Amino acid sequence: MAGPIRTSPSTSAARNANTQPPRPPNAWILYRSDKLRELNRDPGNRKPQAEISKIISQWWKQESDDVRGQYEKLSEKKKLEHQLQYPGYRFQPIKKVDK
Repeated sequence: MAGPIRTSPSTSAARNANTQPPRPPNAWILYRSDKLRELNRDPGNRKPQAEISKIISQWWKQESDDVRGQYEKLSEKKKLEHQLQYPGYRFQPIKKVDK
């Protein structure tokens, strides 16, 4: 009898397993998340993530200063919340090992 199928964790899951807190989202990430939710409402409109990012990037570049400012303010709010949740946090990028 076969046992349960086991898969290894993805790279990002393995990286987060070392209890390193996530970075606070910037304005672009927040904008992309909102627009991605809008695009995903239409199940017949599935596209690769790279293509979706290109489309949303073009939208971001065309947004008014008011819209961009709203996301900048939201980003600052998230940054303050992040500072409260993770005092002393400092981003430390993971260095890639040379081959």
